[in-house]
Amino acid sequence: MSLTGDIVATWRRPRQVMRKLLDMGQREDRALFFLMLACGLIFVSQWPLLSRQAYLDPSVPLDARIGGALFAWILWMPIFAYLLAALSHLIAIPLGGRGSWYAARLALFWSLLCATPAWLLYGLVAGFVGPGPAETVTGGILVVVFLTFWGCDPARSGNSPCVGDAHMTDLQRLGRLVRLARDTVANPREGAVTLLSFAPPAQALWLMFAIVVVISLMLGEVVALLAGLPGDGPLTGPLQNSAISLGLVQAGFLFLMAHAMHKIGRAFGGTGQFQEALLLVVWLQFIFNLLQLVQIGALLVIPPIAGLITILAIMLFFWLLVNFVSVLHGFTSLGMVFAVTVFSGFAILFALSLILTMLGLATVPTGAPT
Repeated sequence: MSLTGDIVATWRRPRQVMRKLLDMGQREDRALFFLMLACGLIFVSQWPLLSRQAYLDPSVPLDARIGGALFAWILWMPIFAYLLAALSHLIAIPLGGRGSWYAARLALFWSLLCATPAWLLYGLVAGFVGPGPAETVTGGILVVVFLTFWGCDPARSGNSPCVGDAHMTDLQRLGRLVRLARDTVANPREGAVTLLSFAPPAQALWLMFAIVVVISLMLGEVVALLAGLPGDGPLTGPLQNSAISLGLVQAGFLFLMAHAMHKIGRAFGGTGQFQEALLLVVWLQFIFNLLQLVQIGALLVIPPIAGLITILAIMLFFWLLVNFVSVLHGFTSLGMVFAVTVFSGFAILFALSLILTMLGLATVPTGAPT
């Protein structure tokens, strides 16, 4: 099959195409060609955005901007990609990965190349539409597409589920996910036990983590647009308009929450593991993504109800979190778990605000719904 045919096939059956490429044997020249072609196409996708930036800020001419992007994507990005592939292989080994160094490189480079259509779409939207919900949505699609392809590397994930596969597990079927979310709200402890019984592999878990963060950012943009909130976002500083910075902050917060659930619970005699804590945090975020959809519907039909949904969402967050921690560590006293959760939450938020301030990304109140 031709190169373009393999790229199209990857959008339908990523694991099968990746396995076929690995079965063709180790060819470093082929892997390097995939990487350089991907970097070249991504460089081209930046042209509309660079043109827009040069028009809005003539102090830096377009040719200088293009030269800088060329230097970054054609020279530095290949070096960074090789380092990232090596790092992913080192991380995968203790998690049960069985692939080779070459397999890690090929998986990353091929995923970059197959995601270039999404890169080109994002570049067009960023250049012709500019910052806003459309850019965030297309950026989110780009991230999900790339991580889906990269997460389907059979050499590292073995028989783990793959989002692009035709045969999905029950956990990956949206209808059952929504029903499980409804049951979790009705009975948090039973929902947590059911969720933990799935025990997804680490690579699938981190892919789900990235997906819920991206979906949350996309829905947040829609909520902010419908509610007429300021477009600068909840951060101040040089990256206040960057969806990537917001995504990193949210991902860091969720990771910190999972780490705190694990470590603090163990300090009080709990038995939960970090991967279980991370799975519960991902599930909690997914439930609140569904609440964001409900809030969007309320903003379109009965706007005053959206504020009530926010209040109910805050109460639901603590109720679900307390029950999740209790199930994770085998605690029986919900009152004790609630007290420790509230105290730890305030301490973590205070520390996080200090870190963001030191990074020049201080938060500002926006009154945004959840």
